[in-house]
Amino acid sequence: MYNALSRQFPLADFCVYSGGVMTPLLHDLTPNNTVYIETNRDVTESVFNLLLPKYKGRIFLSPTKKIASTYIDLSRDNIIVKPLVTESPLMLDGRVPVPTIEKLLVDTRVDPDFYYLHGYENLEMLRTAITHYDVNQTRLLRYADRRNEKESILNDLKEIQ
Repeated sequence: MYNALSRQFPLADFCVYSGGVMTPLLHDLTPNNTVYIETNRDVTESVFNLLLPKYKGRIFLSPTKKIASTYIDLSRDNIIVKPLVTESPLMLDGRVPVPTIEKLLVDTRVDPDFYYLHGYENLEMLRTAITHYDVNQTRLLRYADRRNEKESILNDLKEIQ
């Protein structure tokens, strides 16, 4: 999917990943078979419209919490297209840009399509990540600051440690 999109939109930035990458961080093993496509804000609608004919009924453009909780069944194959936050911490999986663990920890806390991971579940995700993975706290806090979540993350880090 990444290759096709980058050919169609050669000047756009992308981050493409499966919701399953979060499974090792989750306390409650909620299945998430959604593919997330994040791209430049001015391209999101074009990407959505390009994919819509093939994935009609299973593709969503920047869903709100109400849309996500009402219409998206995470156990089914879905696609969510949403804006990529500038200066998001990304890494390459092969040639495909994917989120770092720091980006996942912040995005799952604030993005409405991750409503089911807000609150206590997000604290447990952070605890698991800090305990079992190499989390760059400087990168985490810098990105959290961009998403207006730095204070919340700092408070949770203090609680964990």
